[in-house]
Amino acid sequence: MPVAIGHEFSGTIVEIGPNAANPQNLKVGDDVAVQPTICCFGCGPCREGYINCCDSAGFVGLSGGGGGMTDAVCVDPQFVFKLPKGTSLQIGALVEPLAVAWHAVDQYPIKEGDEALVLGAGPIGLGVIQCLKARGAKTIIVAEVAEQRQKFAREFGATHVLDPRHDDVVKKAKEICGGLGPHLALDAAGVAASVKTAALAVRARGTVVNVAIWEKEVSKMSGFELCDWRSDLTINT
Repeated sequence: MPVAIGHEFSGTIVEIGPNAANPQNLKVGDDVAVQPTICCFGCGPCREGYINCCDSAGFVGLSGGGGGMTDAVCVDPQFVFKLPKGTSLQIGALVEPLAVAWHAVDQYPIKEGDEALVLGAGPIGLGVIQCLKARGAKTIIVAEVAEQRQKFAREFGATHVLDPRHDDVVKKAKEICGGLGPHLALDAAGVAASVKTAALAVRARGTVVNVAIWEKEVSKMSGFELCDWRSDLTINT
């Protein structure tokens, strides 16, 4: 069955149902960003407030029905957020991917002057770079193979850009960080080797956060390897 895609989007309210809950006092004509969450509100995770972990989780624009690419889409009022005055719909569409990036960076108590490695400089990886910069990271190392994305990474705030085709990312990352490795590594690449690279690159007791959706099964990691890497592998949702 065809699906109208688009889960990262903003729009203008054209109608509000007469029985719709409206705690934000939204009005027709308001420009809003959309949180594309679909959840049941009744399962264990939902009852505990973790609606992104819903047993029946889905996304507007990915799980059937209309998405942001349609002329109009119906969404739950509690999942739309009024944009500040003067904020364009183009900027509003970036709220969702930036929220993903911020959530990823927020899994580690980053401090001013910390050092980080980002694997992958696609839309989410670029958002992660901006969030790291905003949180005070001193060193932001990015590993990316695409030349255009390498350029974007520099423009977005990366202090060092490595090409995994030519650079030994683990070795280089440790060298850049005084032989210790970064405090934090974030996998936004979604390739099987990236999580292992991240875990090997971080310093002792460093933290690895996965942001990507892996296309293939990741390499098996034994408990011995994880202990030998001396890293904290964070798997949060």
